[in-house]
Amino acid sequence: MQDVSIPDGTTILKLNPFDESRKSLWVERWNSFQIKKNYSFEIPTNNKKIQELSQEPLLLFMLAVYDFPDAKLLSIANDVSFNQSHLYDSLLADFGKRQLKKEDNYLNASKEDKEGEEELFRLRLGMIALLMFLNDSTNKDIKRLDEELKVCRLADSKIKPRDVLTGFFFVHQNKSTEDSGYENFNYEFLHKSFGEFLAADFMLKIAKKLKDRKTKDKELFQFCFGYNWLNKHSEVQKFLFEHAYYIFNLKQNEQERVIEEIQDSLSKLFDNTLNDFPVSRFTIIDPKNLSSTKT
Repeated sequence: MQDVSIPDGTTILKLNPFDESRKSLWVERWNSFQIKKNYSFEIPTNNKKIQELSQEPLLLFMLAVYDFPDAKLLSIANDVSFNQSHLYDSLLADFGKRQLKKEDNYLNASKEDKEGEEELFRLRLGMIALLMFLNDSTNKDIKRLDEELKVCRLADSKIKPRDVLTGFFFVHQNKSTEDSGYENFNYEFLHKSFGEFLAADFMLKIAKKLKDRKTKDKELFQFCFGYNWLNKHSEVQKFLFEHAYYIFNLKQNEQERVIEEIQDSLSKLFDNTLNDFPVSRFTIIDPKNLSSTKT
């Protein structure tokens, strides 16, 4: 562990998981402060995944805030098509908009531009999650964030890249200062499963773009779906299969294009003609420089 300097008088809190009695007490106190008529927050008792999330104090708060406007939590839990991906997709969309509403550039934008910023914000979260897993890490620093966003073509936004890391989805892990005086910050997801879902969400959306048959998308696809990291993360794989149903339009056979691309990449791999994994020493490389990494 790195040496840290803690100022005198600092209050340090450790939030342990809640048992059922503590969850009930928290919900009771939460509801006692609500003034909304005919509304009270409750944790669905028939949903294992939501029960697991609600054990974590910060996630319980997140679920309560999510539910408040129109009691969405109970509704989504009782949906016959419910799964963890469906819940996370809705949670992240809701809190993504909440965070963007703090930005004047978003509030003053047209409806079309707002939708673009929402999509870009989500893709940025996904890229950050993917890079964590590629680096076998649970946290992400900001040192090369601008460069990484440019490589993945996610830099065209009026929202500062660092603002993505300072919202609801992350906790600030630590700060380090280099000899040059540069301050580097590290962040980790509020819950590991958020990162696992976002990585899968990002990969599926990159795969969906393959229907445009653009070379640059194929290179990014190969970067995302590298066996050398994906085989180690079973939860990301689970989200990939579970969430694909919501991403691909089955009527337009979008999934068939992805299958074709995977088959094409595998064929080249076994023919020894494909050796362009865009990861070198766990470092992201701009697709335009891939040719220099081939052997």
